[in-house]
Amino acid sequence: MDEAVTIDLSAHFADPDGDPLTFDTESSAPAVASVSLSGTIVTVTGAAAGNAVLTATARDPGGLSVAQSSPLTVEAAEATTITVTPDSADLTAIGDTVRLSAQVFDQLGRALANADVAWSTADTAVVSVDPGGLVTAVASGSTTVAATIGQTSGQVAVSVTPSAHAVTVSPAMARISQGDTVRLAATITDANRHPVVDPIIFWESSAESVATVDSTGLVRGLREGVATITASSGSVFGTADVVVVSPDRATLTAFYEAVGGPSWTASENWLTDAPLSSWHGVEVDSHGRVTQLSLMANKLSGSIPPEIGDLPALRGLYLSSNNLRGPIPQELGKLAALEHLWLSRANLRGSIPPELGNLTRLTSLSLHSNLLSGSLPPTLGRLSELRGLWLSANDLTGPIPRELGDLTRLVSLSLHTNQLSGPIPTELGHLTDLEILWLNRNRLTGTIPPELGLLSELVELSLHTNELAGAIPPELGNLTALRKLYLSTNALSGRIPAELGKLERLELLALPANNLSGVIPPELGDLGRLKTLYLNRNELTGTIPAELGQLTQLRDLSLHTNGLSGTIPAELGRLVNLETLYVSGNSLSGSIPRELGNLTSLTFLGLSRNVLSGVVPETLGSLAKIETLFLNGNTLTGLIPESFLRLNALQSFSFGNNASLCVPNTDVFQTWLGGIATHSGPVCP
Repeated sequence: MDEAVTIDLSAHFADPDGDPLTFDTESSAPAVASVSLSGTIVTVTGAAAGNAVLTATARDPGGLSVAQSSPLTVEAAEATTITVTPDSADLTAIGDTVRLSAQVFDQLGRALANADVAWSTADTAVVSVDPGGLVTAVASGSTTVAATIGQTSGQVAVSVTPSAHAVTVSPAMARISQGDTVRLAATITDANRHPVVDPIIFWESSAESVATVDSTGLVRGLREGVATITASSGSVFGTADVVVVSPDRATLTAFYEAVGGPSWTASENWLTDAPLSSWHGVEVDSHGRVTQLSLMANKLSGSIPPEIGDLPALRGLYLSSNNLRGPIPQELGKLAALEHLWLSRANLRGSIPPELGNLTRLTSLSLHSNLLSGSLPPTLGRLSELRGLWLSANDLTGPIPRELGDLTRLVSLSLHTNQLSGPIPTELGHLTDLEILWLNRNRLTGTIPPELGLLSELVELSLHTNELAGAIPPELGNLTALRKLYLSTNALSGRIPAELGKLERLELLALPANNLSGVIPPELGDLGRLKTLYLNRNELTGTIPAELGQLTQLRDLSLHTNGLSGTIPAELGRLVNLETLYVSGNSLSGSIPRELGNLTSLTFLGLSRNVLSGVVPETLGSLAKIETLFLNGNTLTGLIPESFLRLNALQSFSFGNNASLCVPNTDVFQTWLGGIATHSGPVCP
């Protein structure tokens, strides 16, 4: 038997008659095994390992005794099984603990009380265990913890799997420019604030149009705004705010400071944190990059800073009508996306940067009405998309570059009011889309190129106030779309081409102040839409063609200061829309046609310094709108007709230096004449 084990035995003694006898029991080694008796039940209790003899002795009534012995071996109790509870453990945070307990059983399956076990772990890098069975998580992993007595042990599997309890994203706030990136880091900690090793992290952006984030936490800014970036692990998450600002913000700030931003007429939201799209005059694209800067007539002052060239998405720059100073920065040539550049009336000085020739997307370039000087850069000929080029009213010098003939999409070319010299390039004849060509008020020399007759879309041609010479090319008669032709104040000579009569859409023909000679082509009477005809101050001869009476839309007819002769055609009386008829300074003769009284829209009638004769027709008294009437310097006779008393709009009246023309000496005429602002001529005696 084992130590600390109690067993019950039974003994039976009887006499010869079969009657039971009482008996006693004893142990030969009570220290090994003790016995006790209860009736016929013998209880044996093992006390220590060893051998003992158990003896039972019975006595009959006669005194005889009978004994029975039985050897007994008591063996020591041994631990043969150890059970550890709980049967497994999973710790979810570094530093977490679990208390293990061990139950020891002997070879008979009996629990051994107060058994002293030794605790150990198979991997101290994962968990530790103290003598009392307290297991502490050290690092992620799996191992076993054992309770041992001698050669007997019990084990339990222990795993350390830290789970996410908190997520911290750093930096918590980041500010980046569009197109730039920032790397965010997520720290995952368990319940005891220890980092979780190799966690699974999911990244997400609250506004992917503002900023995106990849699986590694790399954030890329797309457009201005704020995006909340979330890093999650399991059911827990952390966030960071990423503010995306346009790199154009710094450029606009430099611009604002350079051109007197605090004094602008309007500057709403400038230099604030508001989106650039809300800054006055600023437009942006879907990515938040500046596409337009429109601050015309906004009291800008100072010099345009070179930083303006750092707006790569800029398509429109409108700074006209301001008080800027200094040059046009050459850095504008970096704006590869620019389509419109308007810097007119801005008080700019210096030369036109040749770098503007790099703006190959430019469709309009307006630099007029500044103080620009120097020559026109030939590089402007590279602007193949250009529709409008306005460089007028500056102080530009030198020739017109023939490279401008490469601007085949050009619709409007304005170079007037400069100091340009040299000939008009024949290459301008290549600009077949051109509608407006203004080269007036320069110092251009040479002849008018016949190649200009190839500009079939031309609506306005202005070459006046130059030093052009030679004949008017008859090829200009091919400009069938032309409405206005200004060739005045040059040194043009020769005849007026009859081919100009083919310009059916022409509304204005201005050829004054030249050296033109010959007759007025009667073909000009075919210009049915003509409203203005200026042929004055030339050397024209011959008569006024009666065909001019066909120009029923005509409002201004100026033929003065020529060598015209013959009579004033009565057909001019058909020009019922005429407001100005100026034929002074010729050699016209004959009488004043009565038909001129039909010109009821007339405000100016200049017939002076001719050799007109006869009386003044009463029909002129029907010119109710006439303000200026010059009859002086002729050979007119008689009295001013009484019908003139009706000319209440007349402000200037000259009738002197005639043969015997005078105003009747009556009170009513004197009163009438006194009401005219200026007058000259005699009163009849």
